[in-house]
Amino acid sequence: MIEMFRFRAGLIGGGVRECMVNQRTATICAVFRRSFYLETADGGLACIGPAEIGAGPINMICDLPGGIDWDASGLGLGDRTTISDHRIVVNDRYEFEFGDAKIWRPTTLPEHWTIAALIRGLDVLEDAASTYDLSDGLSAKVRRDGATIAAADKAYDALCVWLMDALDNSIVEKSNPPHEIASLIGLGPGLTPSGDDLIGGALVALNMFGRQDAADCLARWSLPIARRNTGKISNAHLARAAKGEGADALHRTIATIAGGNTAASETCLQDIDAIGHSSGWDALAGAVAVMRWISQQ
Repeated sequence: MIEMFRFRAGLIGGGVRECMVNQRTATICAVFRRSFYLETADGGLACIGPAEIGAGPINMICDLPGGIDWDASGLGLGDRTTISDHRIVVNDRYEFEFGDAKIWRPTTLPEHWTIAALIRGLDVLEDAASTYDLSDGLSAKVRRDGATIAAADKAYDALCVWLMDALDNSIVEKSNPPHEIASLIGLGPGLTPSGDDLIGGALVALNMFGRQDAADCLARWSLPIARRNTGKISNAHLARAAKGEGADALHRTIATIAGGNTAASETCLQDIDAIGHSSGWDALAGAVAVMRWISQQ
């Protein structure tokens, strides 16, 4: 008789709840040491892992034993999963109960943030970021340095010019992003390429600062390109970013910068640094591009 291992989810993103509605089966589409991804028949994705992967819109955070290695556990691509109202069973061996899980909600901006506080927060960020190795992906843009990925600088500069135009005007329908920015999507290696993370970070920041016209315009333009040029997992993250949802650490960091909260900056940056190989910094670079232009208004 096969032993059933049972785990309880404590926190799930809204995207997880949405993708499980009316679904009875899913398949594993990616497996890593700490986490794995499930894909439902309609293309919805959910990532299951421990607290170390961080909260987010498509993450299910479970109480898992330390040192668990899903990649070595026997889970494989295409393995079947059954879903009930509050339970996911993988390979008839691993059960995840999520009926009592809290729904993750992203941190919002401080109620009384000011331009002066934002400028102070950005200055603190640049100083604090100098102690980190930002030599991968597009993360160097957090410090205004040149990108390490070839051809990224021109596309990034084009994005910044478009953001300046979009944020200076209340109506942006006639100011769609220039074609140069398209090269960012799918740019870089990894599960979520650096260029995708940067665009996602910009979308999250635009939504957080209430610049809905610009956020919607960037989403309408970028998501169709992403469906052609990048992978399904990165697509899922970009789709949630278009709704204003990114990694929990990104939301907290943006809020900390906007509030000029110097005391919390270091903890936030440690959490950013822990996201992927450079994904946290790449996303923050996109958010910082938005915040720099907002700080000048």
